[in-house]
Amino acid sequence: MKRQLVSVAAVLLLSPGLALAGAIDLNDFDLIDPEVTVAADGSEADFVESSVTSSVLLTSDPFFGDFLFADAVSISFDYDFVEGVGTNNDEFGAYLTDELGSAIVGYEFFRTSSDAGSVTFDFSSDATVLALVTSGDLGLTFALSSLFNDAAFNSTVNVSNVATAGATAVPLPPAGWLGLAGLAALGLVRRRRRGVPTA
Repeated sequence: MKRQLVSVAAVLLLSPGLALAGAIDLNDFDLIDPEVTVAADGSEADFVESSVTSSVLLTSDPFFGDFLFADAVSISFDYDFVEGVGTNNDEFGAYLTDELGSAIVGYEFFRTSSDAGSVTFDFSSDATVLALVTSGDLGLTFALSSLFNDAAFNSTVNVSNVATAGATAVPLPPAGWLGLAGLAALGLVRRRRRGVPTA
């Protein structure tokens, strides 16, 4: 009876759900280009377009360092992309990457004109991406890129509030506690009956 009680409690207590797993510190990203300034607390990063390189990158690549997305089932962030004045042809992009550093189809986000908002890459039901999480091979890249015929180099991007959500236990509802109390009471009654000698 004791084993059965423990099993029931485990099933009730470990029902899966989603909860915020935590903020990602952008200072922990492996590749931070010189044109990217990350806040001391890691909560945001400012990108300034480069006249030297075609792309300015902020990248987390597990091949080069620590894996930042353990137990994640989604990754979210806020962005503010401002395309500068003049002859600009720029793009802000964000995308998940696999163990080879290649963008994962379906988990890419791009803007080619000024825009701001929030993005969530939800892979909670994607077995391929979840396997990358399990193996520690999931990466994330943010990029500010100059496209063809771009003649002005004054676009900017702010990325902030990068966070993961992960599977977690859902708190047991009151009815569940009541059921556990009933099972415990049955166990005590049964134990007492076994201890009373028969006439």
